[in-house]
Amino acid sequence: MGTYNGSAYIADQLSSIQAQTWQNWELLVRDDGSSDDTCEIVRAAASRDPRIRLIEATRSGGSARTNFGTLMQIARDADVHYFCLADQDDIWDAGKTEKLFERMLDAESASGPHTPVLVHCDLRVVDRDRKLIAASFAARQGIDPARRDSARLLLVQNTVTGCACMFNRALLEVATPLPDSEILHDWWLALNAATFGRIGFVASPLVSYRHHADNVRGARGYWRTMFPAPGQWRLSGRRFTAKVAATFEQARAVCVHMQTCTSGREETRDLVREYVHIVDRHPLARPLVLVRHGFLPQGLVRKLYYIVAVMLVRRNVETQRP
Repeated sequence: MGTYNGSAYIADQLSSIQAQTWQNWELLVRDDGSSDDTCEIVRAAASRDPRIRLIEATRSGGSARTNFGTLMQIARDADVHYFCLADQDDIWDAGKTEKLFERMLDAESASGPHTPVLVHCDLRVVDRDRKLIAASFAARQGIDPARRDSARLLLVQNTVTGCACMFNRALLEVATPLPDSEILHDWWLALNAATFGRIGFVASPLVSYRHHADNVRGARGYWRTMFPAPGQWRLSGRRFTAKVAATFEQARAVCVHMQTCTSGREETRDLVREYVHIVDRHPLARPLVLVRHGFLPQGLVRKLYYIVAVMLVRRNVETQRP
């Protein structure tokens, strides 16, 4: 769990983890320099439950990406085979880890224990007082669970939420350390799982995702995301184009992993290579490649935005993180 100034919500999250039906767990909490009572709350919980351990950063990394990247590096050195990511302000259903673990074992039995595997579930969206906003995070985001996990989709759109996933050691070893071109840690994990292994999905919402003003990412609905307030159109457009440009750098990092990772289907690897080289083509030729290979996000408006943004990405130029 990565924490930063989460004292208003973290007690609920800690309690929900302690209430899991699967009790064989250890919680590693890394705080990124909180100025509120977050660390005191975690210390108090740790004093009562030895499975909880607090790590206080000597210097703030300034982002959830850095915090979780460090946690994954620490976890890699531990004698543990399965991992979950936890946000400080969510609430887990009591059966979350057990149901994800059952889905994990099914996936590993089908593909082998050395195959990188990620499994994840749907979420419900609640407000800061735990009142229901949406029964399904996937539906609110305009995502179809039936095809949300393919590599061709994950190259262009993140469809896996970190706090709703479980992954095995094989995936952790493939995906860490996080590259500089990784956009989001959960997106990076999902893309590597789709490229080198497999992804499983539990359709039930097993997490209450708390949507409030202090969220790092939030859970805005599809139409609110695609059509921001008029005064934010220009800024939103620039951010969207920058994020699309960053997907090519992230895919290049996956190609680097291909040199050392032997798992995964060759046709999936070819898809990643094809996506990376789209920006080497003339801008007017790029939409045809996107459509032909299915490199398009879900939702008609997202598709149109994406095609325009890809045409605007400069050829053979290092892109910056949005």
